[in-house]
Amino acid sequence: MITVVQSGPRVVSDLGVRLRVFEAEMLSKHFDGATVMFFEEFDSEAMKANADYYYWRPNSEKTTASELEGWKKKAHRYWNKKHINNPKNWHNMHCKDEAFKVWKSIGVPCPDYCIFNSRGDFHSWWDGEYPILLRLNNHSGGECTYFVDSSASLDTGLSKLDYDFKHKNIGLGSKKMAVKFIDNDIDGHKWSFRIIVAGNMVVTGYARLSDDWCAITKFFKKGMEDTFVRANEACEDFCNDWTELIVKAVHSLGLNFQGVDVILDKQGNPYFIEVQSAFSVGYANDRGWNPPFYNPSQPEELVKFLKLNKESLEKIIPMYYNNWLDKERLFDLSFESLRRYLDEEKITNS
Repeated sequence: MITVVQSGPRVVSDLGVRLRVFEAEMLSKHFDGATVMFFEEFDSEAMKANADYYYWRPNSEKTTASELEGWKKKAHRYWNKKHINNPKNWHNMHCKDEAFKVWKSIGVPCPDYCIFNSRGDFHSWWDGEYPILLRLNNHSGGECTYFVDSSASLDTGLSKLDYDFKHKNIGLGSKKMAVKFIDNDIDGHKWSFRIIVAGNMVVTGYARLSDDWCAITKFFKKGMEDTFVRANEACEDFCNDWTELIVKAVHSLGLNFQGVDVILDKQGNPYFIEVQSAFSVGYANDRGWNPPFYNPSQPEELVKFLKLNKESLEKIIPMYYNNWLDKERLFDLSFESLRRYLDEEKITNS
């Protein structure tokens, strides 16, 4: 059994840390005999403990830039330890512009974008083509993001973004950002991929559909079933064909256990959108999750479809059905890969 030391105020699981469903069991299985410190926020005193591994799952949307810089000064001596998602690279999580800068420098495809302080800065970059997205750089799930496809929505979006920047700009390096919208559709639905990388392994991936610009799981509706299967077949093909690039996208940010968001354009070209360490899989006996899937536990129509068609779907889209919906297998594969990666990794940071 591993020893897990908790740092931070939130206590949920029987191990005393906020671990997701089946995460604790699989962490224990693959890190047996080791001491693993689990953090959702930085604790310089706890870092002094002689742990074998340090597992970080921060809320980078609420950690401020000044907090992070303070922690770095206190903890620089600890960077040469074995980390799952080293916190010195937190700024690359959710801060899309930070990830984009790295990706563009090494050839990982991502959308054209600009960071702007004034409307003059924005118009100096913008070529007048619609649609675009106006957003805060460090929010997810469509929050503080505005789809712009006309002069009227442009003016409204810029005004709303100004308000958000003044009132909702907590977190690492909050900035106003404009992004070229990547247009795609299957049967009239927008779609995107969420792909899970652990160590050197693409563990799983799944497609999300929407009738709106923001393609995430909760927008699934009855009538999308056939399109959902096609999109998830495309996601599995992408994961298999582009494994090296997907892993490179994560490692280039100094991270090793992430959910990666990817969009394909109408010609099938990929664009990497962001990474998230806290990708949602649900918590047992919390939030009313609906076993065996936990997430998605909603929408109800998607859960019904997945349960009623188990026999066929696990053959058609096995990576989704077996490696994502089965959370025990998800974390089994993830921590097996992470332990192997960490033990083989040559740490050069000081």
